[in-house]
Amino acid sequence: MKYQGNPRKWCSQVCRQRFLRHGTGLVQDKRCRQCDSLFRPFRSDQRFCSGKCSQACRRAPLKVVVIARRCAGCGVEFVPSPNNAAKAMFCSMRCCRPYYNHIRRARERAAFVEAVVPLVVFERDEWACHICGDPVDRLLSYPDPRCATVDHVIPLSKGGLHAYANCRTAHMLCNSIKQARVKYPTRVVGAVPDTGGGRHGRIRTGSEGEVASGQGQSGPGARSAH
Repeated sequence: MKYQGNPRKWCSQVCRQRFLRHGTGLVQDKRCRQCDSLFRPFRSDQRFCSGKCSQACRRAPLKVVVIARRCAGCGVEFVPSPNNAAKAMFCSMRCCRPYYNHIRRARERAAFVEAVVPLVVFERDEWACHICGDPVDRLLSYPDPRCATVDHVIPLSKGGLHAYANCRTAHMLCNSIKQARVKYPTRVVGAVPDTGGGRHGRIRTGSEGEVASGQGQSGPGARSAH
C-alpha cells in the first residue's frame, strides 16, 4: 500500500491557528515591543503583535544615551559623538594629538611603558609647573604659552621612559625652553618676553635661582628640578 503521509489534524488553516492560540495552555500572552499591547503569539519567539509594529520598530532610529565626560587632555566636560561614545577620551583633535604623538615617539625609541593620560598627570601635580614652580591655569589651551603640557623629566632622546614616573606638568613655554636637556633652567621669569632676555623671556639657571636679586634666596614659588 502506498504511503500517503500523516493524517490531517485540522480541516483548515483557520482551525489550526485557533487551536494553536486557544487549544493549548502552553502559549501565553505577550506585550508588543512597539505598541505595548497584549497579544497571543503564533510562535514562542514572536515579539510584535503585527507586521505594522515590526516595520515601525525597524524604521525607528536607534536611541543612544550619551553621557558627558571630562576630556583626558584639558579636563573640560564634553558630550562625545554617538558614533564614538564608547571610545571618546578627548574633546578635540587639539587635545588628542599630543597624547598619540608621545606614544608614537616612545615606541620609535623603544621607550614605551604605559599610556600616560595628561589629565592624570596634571591632577597628580596639582596643576603646578615642575620647572618654574608657578601654577598652571587649567582654562588655558594651545597655543597659549602658559597652557599645561606633559614634560619628560629625562627626555626620550636621552634614554627616558614614557611612564608616569618620568612625566611632569609644565608650561608650554617652560617645556619648549627646556627642550631635550636633562640639566635645565630651574626658573623662568615671566611668561612674556621682557627686556632682559630673548624672545622666550629671561631665564635663571640653577645658581641664579638660589641667589635671586642678590638676596641669597630663591624666587617666589621656585622649586627644585630633581
